Amino acid sequence: MSSTSKKNPVSEEDARAMVRLLGQTFMVEGGHAEKKRFLMEGLCRLIAADCWVWVPVAPTKPGEPMVAEAPMHGGFSESRFVAFLEAIAHPDMTYFSSLFLKEVQARQSHTTRARQQMDPGNQFPKSDGFELWQAADISPILLSSYPFSDGSLSMVGLYRSQDKALFSERDSRIAHIVLSEVPWLHAQSMPTEVQLKKQRLAPRERTTLNLLLEGLGRKQISKYMDISENTVAGYIKKVYRYYEVQSHAELMRYFREGDGGDVERPPQLWGLSD
Repeated sequence: MSSTSKKNPVSEEDARAMVRLLGQTFMVEGGHAEKKRFLMEGLCRLIAADCWVWVPVAPTKPGEPMVAEAPMHGGFSESRFVAFLEAIAHPDMTYFSSLFLKEVQARQSHTTRARQQMDPGNQFPKSDGFELWQAADISPILLSSYPFSDGSLSMVGLYRSQDKALFSERDSRIAHIVLSEVPWLHAQSMPTEVQLKKQRLAPRERTTLNLLLEGLGRKQISKYMDISENTVAGYIKKVYRYYEVQSHAELMRYFREGDGGDVERPPQLWGLSD
């Protein structure tokens, strides 16, 4: 039996697939990173998403851009991921992201929205930044945000290529249900309060940071960002100074290992909402 209704677009078959995915995720060997990757790959299959990111977001005031560092991601080629980083750093995204963040902050609960829900007037394609999303071959967008009581967020983004349909109500519902059921994964690897306060790099510096965390060197970053190696070197110097590290390897350890788990950060999760 796999019928759906207008009121409930999720079928029994969908429900069984979600339960199966959540159970399998819990049983995955390894740490939170392995479990997150397994969950997201399975969720992408359920709703036919091409690629995804999962990233901690610093507390944001109304009108400020979202500040997100070191996203875990999947489904991107290197060049497409670079284009994606450029797209999310465009100033136009402050307006569109603020609409979603305002709703999340008002509800103080887990919220999931497709692009057409965040932009009912369809202004997104008319923005200057839309060309960057086209360069990243992304048009359908689905965001799911899990808020913490300190104002930080665990943010998941799911994306499709431009030639594919927008995410449906069914897709949004499935993503919301699945991601609502893993508060323990949202709470893992959130930055400490000190780290969250520090995350105020300029957009192109943040792009450089993310590419460094992908393992790219100066020459590769120069190629993907289409800027000189000297400019890249300047960005890298600022990133190193900002995080008080002396080398690429030390920067990687800062984000990949953190405090080694010695400092516990209570989840302090808000209640969930459908």
